[in-house]
Amino acid sequence: MNCDLKQELHKLRKMFELTEAENVYLNKSIERMDKELQEAKDTSFHLSHQIENSENLVKKKGAELLEMEKRLKASETLSY
Repeated sequence: MNCDLKQELHKLRKMFELTEAENVYLNKSIERMDKELQEAKDTSFHLSHQIENSENLVKKKGAELLEMEKRLKASETLSY
C-alpha cells in the first residue's frame, strides 16, 4: 500500500510540475501577445492620424484649387 501511495504522489508531483511549466509558458505567451497588441494599437493610432492629416491636406488643396479656378475664370472674363 505504501508503494502505491508513493507512486501516486510521484505522479501528482509530475503533473504539478507539468502544470507549472505550462502556466509559465502560457503567461509568457500572454505577455508577448499583449505587447504585440499594444504595438498594433499604437500603429493603428499613428496611421489614423496620418490619414486624418492627409484628408485635411486634400481638403485644403481642394479649396486652393477651387480658388485658383475662380481666379482663372475671372481673369478670362476680364480678357474678353
